[in-house]
Amino acid sequence: MKIAVFQHMPRPRGSSDTEFEQRVTSSLGPEWLRFVRVRSHESGQFTIIYTNAAEKDLKMMIVALQPDDATVVQVKLKSSDLKRWIDDPEGMADQNDHEN
Repeated sequence: MKIAVFQHMPRPRGSSDTEFEQRVTSSLGPEWLRFVRVRSHESGQFTIIYTNAAEKDLKMMIVALQPDDATVVQVKLKSSDLKRWIDDPEGMADQNDHEN
């Protein structure tokens, strides 16, 4: 997992969530597909989750924008672990607790 946090980074005036999403999509490339998009008009938060299943393992890119901050998280999941988690989510959580 890789995490980047950008604090005190106000959005440029006049820029829209749609423009930002287009920039992120084009920078990631065609193998990344938008999976989830959530926009809160009340809090100003905008979150997009992209997936990339082009390779053996599943990758996810999570981009969350607050009015003055941004967080980007990239996650790589082994396909075998993902399958085990889907088959037994509670067992995988228990296993991870014992490993940490």
